[in-house]
Amino acid sequence: MRKKKVIPPPVDVVGRKVSWKPSPNSDRMYGEVVHVGFKWPYPADPKYPGGRVRLLKKVLSVAIPDGRIFKMSGEHEDLKKIGMIAESSSED
Repeated sequence: MRKKKVIPPPVDVVGRKVSWKPSPNSDRMYGEVVHVGFKWPYPADPKYPGGRVRLLKKVLSVAIPDGRIFKMSGEHEDLKKIGMIAESSSED
């Protein structure tokens, strides 16, 4: 019998409570996603000198209880590296 795969709730939903650990030596931080946006960086293209590549990057803005807002990358690899998880799966 196969195990059922558990898919965690997404963290890129405005209003969702999340927690993350910025570094291995820090405490867990808790906050609420207040904005999900995108940015279009234009890094240099290695195949063409002087050319640019257009990329799409997701950016999360998270507010913590004392009022500070953190802007961080919303890419899956980056969220996995800092261990960001959704604290509440229900839509409040």
